[in-house]
Amino acid sequence: MKKIILIFFIIPLTIFGQKYQEPDFINLLDDEYNEREVLNIPEFSVIGWSKGGLFAYRIIYSGEEIGLDSDLIVVYNLKNDKVVDLIYLYGGENDYNFDYEDILNFNYNIFWRYNQRIIDKFLSDFNIIQNSSNKFYINEYIDKYEILLKNRSSMCEETVNGWEYGEKYEHEYRLLVNNSKTGYKKVANGLLDCGYSSMNFVGYFKSPIENRMVIILSSHMSFQGGDENWRLHFFGCSLDPSTF
Repeated sequence: MKKIILIFFIIPLTIFGQKYQEPDFINLLDDEYNEREVLNIPEFSVIGWSKGGLFAYRIIYSGEEIGLDSDLIVVYNLKNDKVVDLIYLYGGENDYNFDYEDILNFNYNIFWRYNQRIIDKFLSDFNIIQNSSNKFYINEYIDKYEILLKNRSSMCEETVNGWEYGEKYEHEYRLLVNNSKTGYKKVANGLLDCGYSSMNFVGYFKSPIENRMVIILSSHMSFQGGDENWRLHFFGCSLDPSTF
């Protein structure tokens, strides 16, 4: 009988034992960008990491005309640079009946509080460990490694999928991490959609539990009237010398 009672106490502690705190937002882009009112820069915060190369973050999208669009938590695999899973705190299918004034004033903490139990289970399922010392580095060096970003531009086709681009450019990029002794390795490469700017280096976060980092790049597209749509791009990189 005592064993049964003990089990009933242990199970709830195991399932609901970890409560994730709402992380602070981090200004990833320069203040000079934020002074311009027409920008649609996502708001971003780091939640935590796992020993298996997973990275959890919160990202909020909004626009000049549409206001708040979506608030979501993403679990990202830094080994293959793919989204593993995500949940919407607001937007998607979860347009809850929040107070309109809170949404209008971007009172984002109401979304976290409302979804606390869902957040705890979601992140616990991926063994995410929350860490409060998520320092953001804007320099292009980490230890003895140098982060290199190369862009090559070319004119877009005049019409692609029915869209007339005119004198717009597409940008091919390569992201490398270099060390004078161990050599360099390619972290990522690709081609941005026509009309987007070239890739820009934003900075990186270092995992507190693995010898791994996530490099963040950005790109944006300008529209008539001065509005701009910004995108953040995430690339994982192991810093183990044997991977170079």
